[in-house]
Amino acid sequence: MSLRVEKPETDDGADGERRVSLRVEKPAMDDADADESGERRVSLRVERPVSSRSISQRRADVAHDAVRPAEADDRKPRVMLMGEFSAGKSTLMNLLLGEPALPTNTTATQLPPVWITKGDDAQPVRVDVEGFEEPVDLASPDIPIADTHYIRLQKQADLLDICDLIDTPGISDPNMPAEVWQRMVQHADVVIWCTHATQAWRQSEAAAWAMMPQKLQKRSLLLLTRFDKVASDRDRVRVLKRVRSETDEVFRDIFPISLTEAIAAGDDKDAFAAAGGESFADALFEVIGLIQRKDATVRTRPRSQVAPFKLEPEPEPARVVTPRRVRPRPLAARPLTSRSSGLHGSH
Repeated sequence: MSLRVEKPETDDGADGERRVSLRVEKPAMDDADADESGERRVSLRVERPVSSRSISQRRADVAHDAVRPAEADDRKPRVMLMGEFSAGKSTLMNLLLGEPALPTNTTATQLPPVWITKGDDAQPVRVDVEGFEEPVDLASPDIPIADTHYIRLQKQADLLDICDLIDTPGISDPNMPAEVWQRMVQHADVVIWCTHATQAWRQSEAAAWAMMPQKLQKRSLLLLTRFDKVASDRDRVRVLKRVRSETDEVFRDIFPISLTEAIAAGDDKDAFAAAGGESFADALFEVIGLIQRKDATVRTRPRSQVAPFKLEPEPEPARVVTPRRVRPRPLAARPLTSRSSGLHGSH
């Protein structure tokens, strides 16, 4: 049984609970519950107040039911976070999980890829390039990065009910061999690429992305992080226009976002949306559902219109026309006339 990924019809009840209406793509067993198309309508009650503290908490009530549960012999979609050093991947991971992904004494830039799955095992496991596993201390400086395929970590975040998350080192880190992140590409179903808005989509990013399989590109999302740091509306329009023109055919969609503001929004739904979190969350859950249906390269909605940020260009200042000053040519530059020649001759 699978679920059709449509925009769920939701409403908040008087008791603060959210009700979600979904369609199940399976012939109804009871004609009384079926509509004319033979599809069965299911009403779900989610006893969890809507929150915007994280994407996981904010959308878990809708997302968990908008995609089908994984079967025993079926794996969850794998969402990989990529980008250059200090592009916001760690902050994005914290937003997705609703909690710090790594212990406070651990620096993500010092680690090989980290594969996060659902579970309550607190012991991280290192998987080497030969497939052998061993317990590992994430704070240890002695992790052999070049010989480590990935580190497996378990968390209890709601989002992990429907997908795995893979965090990768920055592609531009001079201390990290490119093979460390390149060998993880084979595991990814979708990539969320983070690029710093103030220097968005550098040539090194475009070169690395061009190496990715085309099918993976068509499924993936591009985040313009720290978009709030772009100075003016005119600059925001300029950045988005350039990045969209350069990436239109190689990403599913592009989203400007302030990850720190999305996290700081707390229970303020408007603030979460204003930071770009709502638009991004909707797109992420849509593509996860479509991956389960094996048609994630098919666009089911128009590209985002770079909302929610205000992106109206500032009016151009009126041009002030200053009359040109007429400067006399130097006397030596004036051509001699017959009259002036005569004067010199008479003298």
